Amino acid sequence: MKGFFPTFRKSFMLVVALMFSAMLWSEKASAQDIVEANLMAPTEAIGVLNQEIGVMDTQLQVSYNESLDYKRKFYNGIVLSLEQGQAVLASVNENIAKFKPGSLDSGQVEIPNPLSPVVWQGYYDEVLQVLQN
Repeated sequence: MKGFFPTFRKSFMLVVALMFSAMLWSEKASAQDIVEANLMAPTEAIGVLNQEIGVMDTQLQVSYNESLDYKRKFYNGIVLSLEQGQAVLASVNENIAKFKPGSLDSGQVEIPNPLSPVVWQGYYDEVLQVLQN
């Protein structure tokens, strides 16, 4: 009986660890699948992003917000990349790298700004959500 409980405890902990890691892996895999496979076509994305930019323009006219202004520039950059024939995900990734610290090889952003990487990650996640089919 003494040998049963330590063995059982080790087995139980191993099963719990495997289940937890499987849950984490499946969540990451499904999020990646959504990003890769379910984004709208570039022409449709341009229309949706232009609508979002129009809403931001209205908000900025009512009350200037620096964070929203940079978000607008990010969305506008994506539209310009799409108009040049890039794929949707490539356009989003190229433009987030211009603003988000640590995205470029040099560690510097192309367009300096006061927003934190956390804010930029939120904008990145948000635009991918907007561009889902």
